[in-house]
Amino acid sequence: MARVNKIAVHCNPHLDEVFGIWLLRRQGAKQYPGATTASIIFWETGGNTPDRRRAAEWEEKEGVLALGIGGGKFDEHGPGDIEPKVGECVASLIATDLGITDDPRLQSLLEYARRVDTTATDSPLALASLIKAMHDAREHTAEFVIEWAIQALDALYQLDQMVAMPTAETCPVLIDTARLLEFDHDHWLKRQLKEAFSDKLNAACGLPRIVQALQGLHDKGTVSNWVRITLQAIKTRQKCFNDAARDFEQAQKKTVTGPKGEVKLVVMKTDNRAASRFARKQGSGITIQQTPRGNIQLFINKSTGVSLVDVARMVRIEEQRRRKRIVTVDFETLGSEGSVPGAECWYYHAEGEMLLNGSLSHRQVEPTKIPIDELVDLVEKGINPHYFDPGFETACRQDVCAASSENPCPLFPYRLPRCHDVRVRERKARAKRW
Repeated sequence: MARVNKIAVHCNPHLDEVFGIWLLRRQGAKQYPGATTASIIFWETGGNTPDRRRAAEWEEKEGVLALGIGGGKFDEHGPGDIEPKVGECVASLIATDLGITDDPRLQSLLEYARRVDTTATDSPLALASLIKAMHDAREHTAEFVIEWAIQALDALYQLDQMVAMPTAETCPVLIDTARLLEFDHDHWLKRQLKEAFSDKLNAACGLPRIVQALQGLHDKGTVSNWVRITLQAIKTRQKCFNDAARDFEQAQKKTVTGPKGEVKLVVMKTDNRAASRFARKQGSGITIQQTPRGNIQLFINKSTGVSLVDVARMVRIEEQRRRKRIVTVDFETLGSEGSVPGAECWYYHAEGEMLLNGSLSHRQVEPTKIPIDELVDLVEKGINPHYFDPGFETACRQDVCAASSENPCPLFPYRLPRCHDVRVRERKARAKRW
């Protein structure tokens, strides 16, 4: 095996990639010589390697170990034709590879990282969200954020798990710094800080627990500096969230039909990273955000019961048609998680119900060729399992597919399950008549 001289991640890496770097640095030296001191590089290539060679080849020939990208052994996404590693994240894959999953000091951290990565949910003041806040604040480089997070992971790993959970009285540096930064002046910030001390679900990686762990390893000045940087990023992110109110006022809003009934759909044109979160707080069930560059992201409030799997199929087919490059036609593949050949610019996160044409982590992904208005139309048709094209609806509801080469149905190319069901029932009815 070639000596590891570089570790590659996507831009603004998430907790699981940062945790993976930490695992390789602290416990991967024997299996991956050089990992302890390897430099970090960032690939802005939409989940692929820069030249689209497989990650294994980069590791063998270039000494570059790819985490969360490139389709290698430490990439759970399964880009292109590679099978995704369902239920795993970068950190869990690395821990398994290193044979350290039984380490009791790692188990709660790994459980937290896997849950956050696979469900895309976290508390605002837990480590994964804090990493996002640090990136969103745009006040520090990605390298700085990684080292800042590794400092927290070092402390959490060393912390005796039997130590009582922190309280406001045992974390005075956190309370005092929050007061200096005027957290009391913002109701949301004040409430989140208070709730962080009682958050049992994310207790292992919550901000109070991190501060408690840091206090056991470092002097007061070091801890105070870490806390100040962290709270300032949280405050900056919250300001961004408040600023999203203006974007929401100018957004297109409409009511559409989902599987459970009416759903509020919001279309926002902005590069505000907090826009989708703000829209959800305002009751948006489906938020479509287009950046000035033209990239589009779709976010679902899962309480609506809306699934984007049919939308993902429709968007991927339409993207390929517009690019005049039909590569993926298999029904199951079109609805699979990750990206697919021919429509690589779209990434489907099934568990989190997100369909992403680029993101904060993949800023150089080419904008979609689908105009925003047409994409909204695809979303409306895709999320409603009872929608049929008006010109064919009567026949469809009678279990007759009236589409033909002379009279094509606009929905036929998308091979939607509802259309398939009509044709199946039609064939069964014919078989009975025979």
